[in-house]
Amino acid sequence: MSAPVITLLTDFGTADGYVAAMKGVVLSLAPAARLFDIGHEIDGCDVVAGALALESSAPLFPAGSIHLAVVDPGVGGARAPLLVESGGRFYVGPDNGLLSLAASPPRTVRRLANDRFFRLPLSDTFHGRDLFAPVAGHLAAGRAPAEFGPAADGMQQLALPEPTLDGGSVRGEVLVVDRFGNLITNISDKDLPAARDRCRVRLGEAMITGISAGYFQADSGSLVAVISSRGTLEIAVKEGSAAGQTRSGRGTGVVVESG
Repeated sequence: MSAPVITLLTDFGTADGYVAAMKGVVLSLAPAARLFDIGHEIDGCDVVAGALALESSAPLFPAGSIHLAVVDPGVGGARAPLLVESGGRFYVGPDNGLLSLAASPPRTVRRLANDRFFRLPLSDTFHGRDLFAPVAGHLAAGRAPAEFGPAADGMQQLALPEPTLDGGSVRGEVLVVDRFGNLITNISDKDLPAARDRCRVRLGEAMITGISAGYFQADSGSLVAVISSRGTLEIAVKEGSAAGQTRSGRGTGVVVESG
């Protein structure tokens, strides 16, 4: 691409200057780059939520895009910094599982080791500015991936819980709560019973009969089960928060029973 695309995803928020600092570093190296925010309101250090957000967004950008992702509770520690190529796109970030869902196999993994592409001296607490952003900028400016460091055997893969089949029921759990309070589960559309209108969805003491085509089929303030944009079961409250109403969060068990 003549004007390279770089996306940013962090848990930095926007109240401070952290995201702006990263963008400044990138643009100083690749002035023609186009920067897009996937988001910066991931809960602090929540690698799972960051990985799911990256997975749902990054593959929709054009081939050649560079995805700069920093949710890094181990910053300054033993975890490796990585450049990963997958599906014709590049991913820059820490080796803590954050990149692993979006940068799915087959992929080429490199450990960032050539400090001539870093911003020195390297801060122990802000690798987003001093390590990952410079690498993304240099990559956008045309440097070859092999220049940044040696190939690695692999990368840390985020292990998400899998649903289980138990007779006529499917047991899963909430993976993430979005900003609306919707509960996104790990139960895939293909795991659900064929008779969607008669199945029962249980979440703690709450029970929903049937899976609806959309939020519009529910009354205001009532629980509804739908298929999320990720293709998984989602529990929501129309014009409200399912997480707040049911006091549920990540790890809360969900059972779907045949009708």
